[in-house]
Amino acid sequence: MNQIQYPAVYIGAYLLLVVAVLSVANSNATAFFFTFNIIFWPTLYGIGLICGWYYRKKKRIIIKIASAAFMGISLLVLIGGFLSSGPEKGFLNFLIFMQAGRNFTLTNRRELYFAYFVSLVLILYASSISKETSFILYLVFYVFAGMFAFMADHIDERLIHAKGGDKEMLVKRMNLPVKGVGIAVVTIILSIIVYLIVPRFPSPKIQAFQSGGGWFYNNEEWEKEARGGAVRGKERGPAGITRRDRGEERGGIYLYDDKADYEGFQKRFDIAAPGSFFLSNEIVFYLQSDRPIYTRGKAFDIFDGRYWVETDIEKEKLYSPKGRFILKKDYQERGISQTYIIKKDISSIIFSAYKPAALWFPGNVIERDVNSALRAPQNLKKGTIYSITSEMKEIEDDHTSGGKEYLNEVYRYRQLPFDLSGRIKELSYSITEGIHGDYQKAKAIEQHLKLNYQYTLDTIFREWQGNPVEEFLFNLKEGHCELFASSMSVMLRSSGIPSRLVTGYNATQYNPITGYFEVRGLDAHAWVEAYIDGEWISFEPTPGFVLPEDNRRYFALIDIFQYVEKYIEAAIQISPEQSNILTFLKEALAIIYKFIEAIKEAIINMWYWFAEEGWKVFVFLVLLSLISYWIYHIMSPHIKMWRMQRIKDSDPKEFIFCCYMEMERVFAKNGLPRPAHYSPSEYKELLKPRFKTLFNQIDKITLLFQQAKYSPVPISRKEAVEAYRAYEAILKLAEAPPKKKR
Repeated sequence: MNQIQYPAVYIGAYLLLVVAVLSVANSNATAFFFTFNIIFWPTLYGIGLICGWYYRKKKRIIIKIASAAFMGISLLVLIGGFLSSGPEKGFLNFLIFMQAGRNFTLTNRRELYFAYFVSLVLILYASSISKETSFILYLVFYVFAGMFAFMADHIDERLIHAKGGDKEMLVKRMNLPVKGVGIAVVTIILSIIVYLIVPRFPSPKIQAFQSGGGWFYNNEEWEKEARGGAVRGKERGPAGITRRDRGEERGGIYLYDDKADYEGFQKRFDIAAPGSFFLSNEIVFYLQSDRPIYTRGKAFDIFDGRYWVETDIEKEKLYSPKGRFILKKDYQERGISQTYIIKKDISSIIFSAYKPAALWFPGNVIERDVNSALRAPQNLKKGTIYSITSEMKEIEDDHTSGGKEYLNEVYRYRQLPFDLSGRIKELSYSITEGIHGDYQKAKAIEQHLKLNYQYTLDTIFREWQGNPVEEFLFNLKEGHCELFASSMSVMLRSSGIPSRLVTGYNATQYNPITGYFEVRGLDAHAWVEAYIDGEWISFEPTPGFVLPEDNRRYFALIDIFQYVEKYIEAAIQISPEQSNILTFLKEALAIIYKFIEAIKEAIINMWYWFAEEGWKVFVFLVLLSLISYWIYHIMSPHIKMWRMQRIKDSDPKEFIFCCYMEMERVFAKNGLPRPAHYSPSEYKELLKPRFKTLFNQIDKITLLFQQAKYSPVPISRKEAVEAYRAYEAILKLAEAPPKKKR
């Protein structure tokens, strides 16, 4: 195998490999390991490739020993990775360490191409697991590194085949083409522009139900209960959970270790003080779904005026050895598919859109309560992946339900605090007076709260006196989402409509770069479900929030602006001291967004026009273009002959130059272009074997071209006529279609 000759090849390989390795090593890395990776891997790969360059000249034993040592380490990493992190991580770490060892003896093109292949495998894997917007930087750097590497490789290949003086000339004159880098930059910019402004229509997907992440959740007592071998309700017992910390239970109530957790995910929570978790902008999990959703965590039925409580009745354990839980008897493998990737350790709640119909989970047992809320045996660890399919039925506007279901013990969802103020009942009656139908009444209460009250987080830190719902409705008239949801639920119950308060996350912040919804601590939310006509229907009474719609995303630029706007809003809540700057940015963004919206509307209107009338114009233009091309194809030889005739009569010398260039064009079209370093005489000899019948004409034009270019003897009109006849013969025979063989 040919040895590498051009030093820049090693630089290209270094850039490709380092970018690919860092893209994998820094995915989900802590700050310490991120810094370590930035220093360690570029240094190791740099030393290895420098040794590879010197090993190419002289095979030193110390370099070979270093290479063998890293190859041995890679095998240990492979075995250790299989045992501790699973085959996927083990194989990737093996690739990284193995390539580090191979770099020390990288001397030929076969080893170089293998290094390119390793870098491609690593970057593809990183792109499949990355959820961070920052990965786009790795991708851009990898593209530039790839172009540099392949340009250097092309130069190296020419050096290998060059000999003697040609090789010396190539070494002196060959540089990496700057124009190529410029073209690459322009190409990337144009690609980004096309990605941002061109509409993207939904394509059919083959759903892959993911679960795993390196964790497995099980519990012996839960498993016995699920299989009919234990007393219902006894949850404590030995657990065989891989890579996890055991939680704690006291008095039959499951307690979470994370004290900063949102209170709405506890068994009992105070609506007046839902917890400091609202102030966290940290990503809790990533969601992959075709539409934005409200991810449901808990549903509460008992309310005493300040505290909501989740009752313990009708909880069941479900067992599945393969982690595939069918939650609905008539499940038909359709609905809203969701994949959750846990970003930080959270409680044991298995979040899902209502109503979950099937679950793929890395465990063999789960718990489900009467409200279809799901729970794992232990707190969910960072990296856990599970998938759910939910059946959501569109009711009206943006309201959804989980379909028809029978409600047991309806009294629990009509329960009211014993000291409920009569003013609340009177308010409920005044809002729904004259309205027929429970759904219309619920809509009226929802709209009353949205239009007459304001949303704020300031009330979280307020010291409450008396009943928070009454204080909110009649005095403050502003509050956080728990106050809105509790007030609507109480007013629904006062009107005889069963209801429950639901907590979860509003998963609506879509990142168009990664394709995932980013769910943060600030997205913790409370809303209402009302039981109407045999269905639990979702309602959103909090101003500024809307129940997610199944809206298709066609323009990436619009998605990016919405993403940035929501990010700024979250930053304003977290850092009030910087609200002036952030508000200015938000207003500037709003102006740009309106402009883009106008462009979007124009594009959509143009699309509708095209669908109705524009396609006719398009078809006409296509036909006109085809006819024009056909006419040009027929007339082109005649036009060329007429043009050549004019030049022949006016300037014989210029005519000879045109004849020779046209001859080159004709033969290049037939597969024999003139190489840059060939003289006209050498090119004539190159054409001779293939175009024997035209050799006299080729010879005539070539000799006259050399005379016109190098000789002081002028071209006569007679010679111009002879060249014209030779050109005619070449044009007719060379451009004539080949005869079919019989």
